[in-house]
Amino acid sequence: MTTPDEFLPLVLAAVDDAALRLAGTPHELQAAFLQRLACRIRAQWRELFTPALSAEDVDGMVADVGARIRAKRDSLESFGGGRA
Repeated sequence: MTTPDEFLPLVLAAVDDAALRLAGTPHELQAAFLQRLACRIRAQWRELFTPALSAEDVDGMVADVGARIRAKRDSLESFGGGRA
């Protein structure tokens, strides 16, 4: 089982991986992917974190992950890190 100290670095590594994979692909495809990803994460995290966190808390965490992926993707694309 993952400890709380191990959880955040795993999530941040997943954010970096998703952003790298999305960089350079059309944004409309990225939006659909990110929406599906958020739905999967939300369902899993609600189950995992209930009753310690409310559904609203989990929704905020999922929104933060999506925002981090988009920001990292934008950063990669601005430096030419996306695929050609």
